[in-house]
Amino acid sequence: MKVEANRTSWFGWDCSLRMDGRLCGVMGFAWTGRSGTIVVGGDEFQVRSQGVFGGVWDMWQGNRLLASAKKKSFPSRVEVDLDGMQLVLQCPSLFSRNFELLQGSRTIGRLERAGWFTRRMVGELPDPWAPQQRAFAMWLVMMMWRRRARSSNH
Repeated sequence: MKVEANRTSWFGWDCSLRMDGRLCGVMGFAWTGRSGTIVVGGDEFQVRSQGVFGGVWDMWQGNRLLASAKKKSFPSRVEVDLDGMQLVLQCPSLFSRNFELLQGSRTIGRLERAGWFTRRMVGELPDPWAPQQRAFAMWLVMMMWRRRARSSNH
């Protein structure tokens, strides 16, 4: 399924979400960058960081844990547990901002910048996934882009 995230302001990282060309929700980031919200189809999901340094993120709906992700020491690599599916989001190279979604050694999706000077994310994610699962993968990639941008400004 084709997915797209458009940042809604020049200075912020909050985004509108489109799936198969239809506006379906928004995702937002807390000022600290370690947590945020995803709203898809009117349902709200919280993304919360575990611990002070924020290397683990969980997506919750109310008191129900739906997904979890853990950043690994390899730059731009995150292990994701989506409802029991073990996946990896990773950049194919150190200098890339594109991400591949892997299940085992097989690429099942991708998320990338729409162009050199754009603030849009585009990609393909598996059709059978629930919209909030796709949005969580998109939130994780946008969060890594945000962290990279902040670290390059210092």
